[in-house]
Amino acid sequence: MKLPVFSIQWHITTNCEQRCKHCCLFNSLEGKKEIRDSKFIGFKELKLIADNLVSSSHEMGARPRMSITGGNPMLHPDFWELLNYINSLNIKMMILGNPFNITDKVARRLKANNIDKFQLSLDGMKDFHDKMRKKGFFR
Repeated sequence: MKLPVFSIQWHITTNCEQRCKHCCLFNSLEGKKEIRDSKFIGFKELKLIADNLVSSSHEMGARPRMSITGGNPMLHPDFWELLNYINSLNIKMMILGNPFNITDKVARRLKANNIDKFQLSLDGMKDFHDKMRKKGFFR
C-alpha cells in the first residue's frame, strides 16, 4: 500500500532576476530594480526544516515531498548543499524556478540530485511574457 504524500512548497529565498507584475515579493519592494536578500537562512536552519518535514511526515504516516522555490531558489548560496542533504534523506523534490541559470552542467547536477521536475512559468507568447516578467526573458 502506498503512503499518502505530505508536500510543502518551500520558499528558500526572495532573490530573483525577474520583475514579474504579479509577484507579491517584487511589488512589496517598490522602486527596487531587483530583489536581493541581504541575509539568508543558513544551511543549519535549512537542514533543521528538512529534518522536521521528514519527522512530521512519518508521524502522519505519509511520504515527504518538497517543491523548492523562491524567488529563484538557485540564487540561495546553500542551494546545492541543501539539495544534496534533502536527496540524502530520500525526499522527492522538484524545483519551481527560473531557467536563467540552467546550463548543461547545472542540468546534470540537478539530475544527480534526483531532480526530475523543474517547473518554470510561461505567461504567453513573447510580447506578453516579457511584459509580465522582464524584457528579453522569453528568449
